[in-house]
Amino acid sequence: IDYIDHGHEMALLWVPSKDKAKGRSFLVELFLDESSEDEDKSTSHFPSDVVDLLSNMSNAARYMKGVKHLSKAVQGTKNGTIPGFAKDISNHRLLSWADMDTEARLLNHRRLLGDDVSNFEYDELIRTRKKKRREEENIWTWDDWLMEVRTKLLNGNSDSAPALHVVLESSIPPWEVELCRDFMPDFEFAQAADCIRCLSEDSEGSEVDDFDPASDGFGSYMDFIFRRLLESERAMRSDCFNNGIGNNCFLHCVDCRDLGCEHACVEESLHKDWMDLLEQGEKEKLLGSKHGDSRTHHKDGRCLPDWNHSPEENELDRLRGSGILKNDDGGDQHSEMEDSITDLITYPSIESFFGQCTDIIYYTPNFKVAYGPFLGECVQSFDKWNSFFTELFFGGTCDRAISSLDLSSKEHLHIRSPIMKFWNVETGEYEWHKREDEEHDLSLPLFPIKCFLKAKGSVPARTWSSSIFAELMESDCQELRNMSIHARQWALNDIAQHCKNPKLSDDEIGGGDWFLAYLRQCHREM
Repeated sequence: IDYIDHGHEMALLWVPSKDKAKGRSFLVELFLDESSEDEDKSTSHFPSDVVDLLSNMSNAARYMKGVKHLSKAVQGTKNGTIPGFAKDISNHRLLSWADMDTEARLLNHRRLLGDDVSNFEYDELIRTRKKKRREEENIWTWDDWLMEVRTKLLNGNSDSAPALHVVLESSIPPWEVELCRDFMPDFEFAQAADCIRCLSEDSEGSEVDDFDPASDGFGSYMDFIFRRLLESERAMRSDCFNNGIGNNCFLHCVDCRDLGCEHACVEESLHKDWMDLLEQGEKEKLLGSKHGDSRTHHKDGRCLPDWNHSPEENELDRLRGSGILKNDDGGDQHSEMEDSITDLITYPSIESFFGQCTDIIYYTPNFKVAYGPFLGECVQSFDKWNSFFTELFFGGTCDRAISSLDLSSKEHLHIRSPIMKFWNVETGEYEWHKREDEEHDLSLPLFPIKCFLKAKGSVPARTWSSSIFAELMESDCQELRNMSIHARQWALNDIAQHCKNPKLSDDEIGGGDWFLAYLRQCHREM
């Protein structure tokens, strides 16, 4: 069994023979919510004594779901007091692999079943448990220790006291960036190249993907730390106004792969800060009207303003109007816009354009995108890639980086199209289909060359990471400058090594993602 459905139980049964020297073993999945019409089918190939045992285990498992104390559930199975038991269970022994921590067990069970556990409820639970641990066992959590140290440093009178900074692998907060509008005002996007439209349709998500054991619900202690430190950072920022790039008081978030995605910040209090990136007219146009002509997409509770409007959307409408789309049901274009006022906004960023492929490899490997045409036709060579990448992320400007691209191949700026050009083997002709992408999340299907997030205050425009590098290189400290140069060379060398041999360059311990993606695409039978 490769996976187990949410809400079900997996069980290992051992049925000893009468002399107890031998026996039979069964690995079974107990369908706790299965309808009665399927019950006979699921047990028809088992001996009657095993069917009785399965029935007893199902009832016991259902009973354990609702109790707060495992000891009571275990005692109930021993005494045979659980309703629905088929026969005497004096010779049966039930062992359940579960968390002995009642709060943790019940919370995780809710999360695994898809219940929405609010940040407030989750954080309050952590605060309560921390306080109890500290009072009863004198155990300090890391965040309490950190804030204790920070408070003493801030209240100290010594000018030589060290400064405390925290670096988190968390999403970039909105006050470090701003929108660069109309970067190339005269540039017009072209329709996607045929090689993009001819991408095969997304494959079905495998059972292993759908029931990844690493998907343990939502929420973690790390998210709690982020929210707590963010609250402290915001309190200090109200006293010391941010006058430029990199002037955070003490908290530095460095994961720019999803830069611009408000949803990724897992913190509702940032919503106003994200909204402040919009001009007043944009707020009214994008969020003020549910059915206004704003060309705004709403998906998964996220608002995707169409700053970089793709002509593929217009072409899809034309194909739909001509009636030649083979799989189009028309759809309600405003079906997801009813609550648009509260939608979280996803802003375009160059970092996110390249970083979104990470989520695809990790979480939706059946989702088809193609960066190859962009690299081959717009970047064109590995030497140009090095120049483009360095200018984009290591101290250069967006203008110099984009000037190295061949924009005459603008049809290759797309990595995915809502249009699928499908070859029908039976008719020997191409057909036009609407690509089914409702279940997938691709914020930036084309390179955001007209409008994107840049580092706040950067003139000329720089990406967030490039601005940090430039600031370090302008430092009076030679050690900082040398460190920056070494970091840049390490990144370029690492990219080159991976490109020469992706398989042997992968992380021996935690890697394998690229090779797995290759096997999935080219050798699916494996």
